[in-house]
Amino acid sequence: MNNKPLRIIFLVEFVHEQGTYFRWHNLAIGLQARGHYVTVYGVDWNRHSTSRIEYRDRVEYHILSTFRGLGVFTPSTNPLNFIRRLVVKYPACDIVQTFQPFPFSTYIGWYLKRIGKAKAFCYDWDDLWINGLYKKPLRRLIDIISYPLVHHTEKRFPARADAVMVCSGYLRDLAQSAGSRRVFIVHNGFWSSSPMDKQQARTLLGLRADSVYAGFMGRTLSELSWCLKAMQSLHEQDHGHRVRLALCGMPADALNQLPPNVAAQIDYLGQLSPANCRVFASAIDLGLMPLENNAFNQSRFPIKYAEYQASSTPVLYSQVGECSTIDQHFDWNITAGNTEQQFIDRFISTMLDVLVTSTFSLVKVDRLANFLSWDLLAEQLETNYSSLVIDNLVDKTQGLCKRMSV
Repeated sequence: MNNKPLRIIFLVEFVHEQGTYFRWHNLAIGLQARGHYVTVYGVDWNRHSTSRIEYRDRVEYHILSTFRGLGVFTPSTNPLNFIRRLVVKYPACDIVQTFQPFPFSTYIGWYLKRIGKAKAFCYDWDDLWINGLYKKPLRRLIDIISYPLVHHTEKRFPARADAVMVCSGYLRDLAQSAGSRRVFIVHNGFWSSSPMDKQQARTLLGLRADSVYAGFMGRTLSELSWCLKAMQSLHEQDHGHRVRLALCGMPADALNQLPPNVAAQIDYLGQLSPANCRVFASAIDLGLMPLENNAFNQSRFPIKYAEYQASSTPVLYSQVGECSTIDQHFDWNITAGNTEQQFIDRFISTMLDVLVTSTFSLVKVDRLANFLSWDLLAEQLETNYSSLVIDNLVDKTQGLCKRMSV
């Protein structure tokens, strides 16, 4: 543990439990467990909410309500939200870290460093937005306004930050190309716990006890069709229909117009709480992570990659992006190439084999924790912060000495 506790501010865009929330929230928990003080400042996107302070897993959240105008601006690009966030009386801190490439919270972090409220300004980048989540042509006014602001952040702020935290080598290279002086890779992880018994988990979720289950969870729907096509192809070969597909996280209309033979093999569980997502991961036999070979997926390190395995469930995944760079450490998982057809073919061959052998490879959760536990990732972040504060202090002292010698 660092001898001196650090005072850390996380500036985030939203406070609902989705996506990058699980990155900053779990890192905050890990940092506080190591004796540091973390305060999260964000905006509640619910227009009917009120500003407030909340404690979530002992992490202090300062939450502002959002202004209207969401037909033109996103909550992250609403100038009234920026003004409201700017006038908050932020305390002095050692580290201020912003999450995601949204301009207003990023400018606030940079501003706090400039006026001496923070000793170091860090920028966390865990998804590619421009030419990733945001692709032209843009059709909605809300996206047309947001696009140049986000583009400005991704292009300019890696150089302005004292350090950039990324989740992949792809984003590390982009940050360095954008002028970043210090870039650290901090992956997404999991909390170690005893996995729930599979049959108990299935009972809680209403899944069948005697089926072989593949599962897909999440809101990123680009490749959900790969899973559905794979099930349809398998259905034609597995005449006993012993394999089923469990789904959660996506909206129900994502499953509209499924062929009856495929729909009959699917258990859709709707939106699950984070606790029930862990139950879901325990209930299935194989986690599915199809990834199209594009810039967005190359930039990512999906949190569900670790969460499946934390429940002793191996993953069948496309060899795209950061997960494929560490797959040599986790030989219980199943690689599935980098195209849709390769994913489908590997899914079918894997399931047909398992129907004969009745077993998957055993996940070694202890080995997984040596790379991807939130405890370890928080320790890495602590080390990066400490070196950053020391380096900035040295730079400041040297600059002062130079001025005094003139």
